[in-house]
Amino acid sequence: MPSNLPNASANLLPPALLSLPGLDVARGLQLVSGQALVYLRLLRKFAVSHAHDMALLRECLAGSDAAGARRMAHTLKGSAGNMGASGVQQRALELDAAFKAGADAAEVERRVAALGIELGQLVATVMLALPETPTAAPLAVVDWPLAAQLLAQLEPLLTAGNMRANQLVETHSALLKAALGSLADPFIQQVAQFQHAEALQTLAQLQRQFNNGS
Repeated sequence: MPSNLPNASANLLPPALLSLPGLDVARGLQLVSGQALVYLRLLRKFAVSHAHDMALLRECLAGSDAAGARRMAHTLKGSAGNMGASGVQQRALELDAAFKAGADAAEVERRVAALGIELGQLVATVMLALPETPTAAPLAVVDWPLAAQLLAQLEPLLTAGNMRANQLVETHSALLKAALGSLADPFIQQVAQFQHAEALQTLAQLQRQFNNGS
């Protein structure tokens, strides 16, 4: 068990995650203010969201879409860093650097393979250690002032790529769905996949809908 983890948090974390090379659990917890259950939910969403990244990245390369492959590596690098997945972050950084430097196909393939191994191990371990849990029931009554406050808080957090945005959306997903209806779903999905720039655009639509409807 890592010595820098509080006992309360360590007791909630599966041993397989605590001993997984390339996963800095203490760093991940720090980014969500030490809330172990929130971190575990976000970590599982990360694994689900990025489980097929390598297949998609290879499709980009096979189709001569180097720009698309580089975007995927760059996005994965940032998302992994937010989870404390330092191993995946480092391998994605190396691949991103290879694209930027115009490395030859053999070098790119070497780094793609290294990233695939690191990501595959992380995803497999997380999915086994964290089985799917049921989602919360929708709210019966909408707390409109809280919904307005939540939307106002999210904009600067998403702009800064702050993990606090993921934490807030995870905690208040039922409120968002109750207040905003079907438009909330793509927004929640974008935030869960750490697509903060895209989520900002959806948030602007949500804010307009909220102001017109509340």
